[in-house]
Amino acid sequence: MSALARYFLHEGKAVAGYDRTESALTRALATEGAQVNYEDSAEAIPAPFRNPETTIVVYTPAVPQDHPQMAFFREGGFLMEKRSQMLGHLSEGKYVMAVAGTHGKTTTSTLVAWLNHSTGMQGSAFLGGISKNFGGNLVLGEGNRLAVEADEFDLSAYDYVIDAVDTVTAKLEIIMRAKRALIPVISCMGTAGKLDVTALKVSDVSKTSGCPLARVMRRELKSRGINGVKVVYSEESLATANNIEQAPNGKNTPPSMIFVPATAGLLLAREVVLDIIKEKL
Repeated sequence: MSALARYFLHEGKAVAGYDRTESALTRALATEGAQVNYEDSAEAIPAPFRNPETTIVVYTPAVPQDHPQMAFFREGGFLMEKRSQMLGHLSEGKYVMAVAGTHGKTTTSTLVAWLNHSTGMQGSAFLGGISKNFGGNLVLGEGNRLAVEADEFDLSAYDYVIDAVDTVTAKLEIIMRAKRALIPVISCMGTAGKLDVTALKVSDVSKTSGCPLARVMRRELKSRGINGVKVVYSEESLATANNIEQAPNGKNTPPSMIFVPATAGLLLAREVVLDIIKEKL
């Protein structure tokens, strides 16, 4: 978003915005001419930006739909576009190199922009982080090439989110995004090394026991101030296996019995269906 803000400042437009906390990035934007506020209040919106006839609102899914400033713009009839939509407008007529994926998008898009620059192809780029080579996250150059990060995922389009991935980092990201978008989320804890499907339970993560992954998630979610996360987990102790698969790096990979994760998946689906039915009634 800050790259977009810089682009419009470069084009001579007035720019204002909201962020949850002040940072070096927001201070830099303020120095460049943007009006940045950090208050969860519609009154904090600067006067020049309270007119729907002269203001376009650009937002990301990271801003909750019930945020007071979002509500002000929505109820006031402002033209509101997601960051991805605005990037789409700016990409019209360009040769776009769109970088998508789950990890390394900023590094890859910066590499693309640097290759364009170093080979004489030039072009512009909207980067997701500060590039040391370019000295910022906005690259403006001649030519019709444009490098962008293109897979901003908007959870607000969904009724429910199921987290069934394996890594703690990814699970936390999914849950945090769902919470920010005010979308219900249910997360599956560990099923490796488990044999007893009757030991599978549904509970708030804060009330789980006997699951190592749930213990880690409980700690990490608490440190981030996130609560009220429904999970499917097993109270069964890890099974003792004589023939545990040995990974190339020397670490043991916990074995998995197919009917346990499959049953956990059915429990996840059951909870989603029941919650949606309750919401509709």
